[in-house]
Amino acid sequence: MICFMKSMPKKIKKIKEALRIVSQDVRIEHGVCPYCRSLSPLLFLYKSFYRCALCGEESEQYVNGVIKYIPISLHKRATLISEKNNG
Repeated sequence: MICFMKSMPKKIKKIKEALRIVSQDVRIEHGVCPYCRSLSPLLFLYKSFYRCALCGEESEQYVNGVIKYIPISLHKRATLISEKNNG
């Protein structure tokens, strides 16, 4: 039991370090999802692509004076997947 207690601080440090690294890569935007049409958290995927936390659909961020999220076509979705796998 004493050996177990001594190793706990090392494990906790490793877990905290892993959470710190993961939390740096997470980006969440709030916007209106074009699929479910509700204000929801949108999780950053790649470049300007986001996934709605409520319905799970993917959309593209469009910035032209106003930030909007638009549905992505099947062609863009295929390009996104191949680009992400290659790079």
